[in-house]
Amino acid sequence: MAGNLFATLVYQLANNFPSIKDDVSRAIRENPAILDLDTSLEDQMETLFLQPLRVLKLRLCKCPPLVFAVDALDECTSEAEIVDLISVLGQALRDPDLPVTHILLTSRSEPHILNAFQKEEVHPLVCEIPVKISGLKSVATIISLDGADVDEDICIFLQHSFKELQSRCPTFPQPKQDELARLANRAGRRFIVASTMMKFIDDGFNVDPRDRLQLMLKLTNKLLPGTEVYKLYDLILSTCADPKRAYRHLSVVVTLVDPLPMSQISELLGPSEGRDVE
Repeated sequence: MAGNLFATLVYQLANNFPSIKDDVSRAIRENPAILDLDTSLEDQMETLFLQPLRVLKLRLCKCPPLVFAVDALDECTSEAEIVDLISVLGQALRDPDLPVTHILLTSRSEPHILNAFQKEEVHPLVCEIPVKISGLKSVATIISLDGADVDEDICIFLQHSFKELQSRCPTFPQPKQDELARLANRAGRRFIVASTMMKFIDDGFNVDPRDRLQLMLKLTNKLLPGTEVYKLYDLILSTCADPKRAYRHLSVVVTLVDPLPMSQISELLGPSEGRDVE
């Protein structure tokens, strides 16, 4: 949720610049409600972001220019919150007294997010990142993670992953170029799908990676955009030797109020079953 963003930013800021820790702690003690998710983004930004930055600039003779990175903006559940967040971050960038030079946002190209960047008060602050394209000199363009060149990037990732697998399993034959292209195509230009494919093929649980590779190659090519990962998960579950145990593990994950790292889920399941999660 967007309401957690400024708490996360001030935590990272205080960890990197300990001189402001006491000031941050004091501000939260004086107004603990500032951490409530229903507190306005403007109020949270003022207390948890702008004030600490002002203090930091005063404390340091030469405050370094700061860049804040916010990954997966589109994962916020509320479209309205995302639009508001982009607006308030724009306010921070317009403040000439703050030591913030850039705020890097990554996101899928959702319409409401693109529209938020086109607003009159935000658009002048948006910078396109210079990248090198097809041997040409650097030009300003939007970096698209859904573009046609992503297929080639995923092929390179798969090729590297299979070479690592072969270094540990010399009898494993390298997939042919057309097979790599088919796997990349089935990933639907999503690295999370390609990564999951490789984890399934090379899971280290006394299964033949060649058999797993053939299963991946049999995945239908007629998938709706965005459904590739679900089809992949369905295939993985269908090959499970103990479906009841797998469903028990999944039931723990889906009933969690908040996501947990794998290490804590392993502890929750106990020593006999926690290894399976890893």
